[in-house]
Amino acid sequence: MTEFRVISDLPALLKANTPLLDLRSPGEVAVSALPNATNIALLDNEQRAQVGTCYKQEGEQAALALGDQLISGEVKAQRLAAWDTWAKDNPNGVLYCWRGGLRSRLTQAALLSLGHDVPRVDGGYKALRHTLLAEMEQAPSANLGVVSGATGSGKTDVLLKLSHAIDLEGLARHKGSVFGQGIEEQPAQTSFENEVALKLLQRDTSSRCWLEDEGRLIGRCCVPPTLQQAMQHYPRVEIEATEEERIDRLLRDYVVNRVVDYQDRYGDDYVRPYREAVLAQFARIKKRLGGLRHGELQSRIEAAFEAYETSRDPYEHRAWIATILTEYYDPMYNWQQSKREGEVEFRGDFDAVVEWCETSRSK
Repeated sequence: MTEFRVISDLPALLKANTPLLDLRSPGEVAVSALPNATNIALLDNEQRAQVGTCYKQEGEQAALALGDQLISGEVKAQRLAAWDTWAKDNPNGVLYCWRGGLRSRLTQAALLSLGHDVPRVDGGYKALRHTLLAEMEQAPSANLGVVSGATGSGKTDVLLKLSHAIDLEGLARHKGSVFGQGIEEQPAQTSFENEVALKLLQRDTSSRCWLEDEGRLIGRCCVPPTLQQAMQHYPRVEIEATEEERIDRLLRDYVVNRVVDYQDRYGDDYVRPYREAVLAQFARIKKRLGGLRHGELQSRIEAAFEAYETSRDPYEHRAWIATILTEYYDPMYNWQQSKREGEVEFRGDFDAVVEWCETSRSK
């Protein structure tokens, strides 16, 4: 088979955010994706299973013959058209499959017949994943800092204003709290790890990069253990905010912004699914609050939704948010901070923390 171009410098490839063509099946990509890759599979899930079984039982030539049989006619034309469009849109792109083997070489040949000389990743996705995991192992010695503060103090908002920051909650698609799950599904764990590692690889290592102070879990996504442990020792700043400021921010995040998402998804009938989501999330802390107190607060949440049905005023939710803040979030935050090592380098209000992080980023 014709020898095609191969890319071996994977750190440089990833750091440059090179467009990638992922040839793996949708099932493979669902559990382990790369954020800068487009999935146009050579084989769908069922075809991959059939060809894989044939390869194990009868060898490569039989598997190739079966693949040709499965991908022919209109199916082949659709694959070629999709690859052709991708190659035209991404003239500097690189393709990969699981190990950079048969699927990659077959696709390279098909693309070459269309006039595109597209290189493949040496070692495929498996090698890219290994490169990203190696980057994660450098976390303990990385030039990183942590932005901390009580729930609602604006940690994510600070990160979004900084020129050097990684928003872990944004990558996890979750606000990191009981009510943090939005309408969008979270990524698979491996995909989340890949995104975090890629951000670490692409950062400016000459300047301090800031992360939000996170626990082990962001929703169902687990912060990579090496990074999570290292974060306990990174330089830390803390946002000071009044209770009113924090309630206002949570009202914005939990209600105002969330309502927009539910309206986009459900139209005029958005209140019902939004209410169900909030109550389902609240049920997760029943044990910590105690059954009696949980029942009392649930009644307040339900009353707020009933009032909101008539008024459409988000202020109706302010009371229960304030109670959850003081009775659940604050005790938990205080306990977590008591376990932290090292001193806080700086404390101040939102604007002061932003300014300090920007001017102190290379310390």
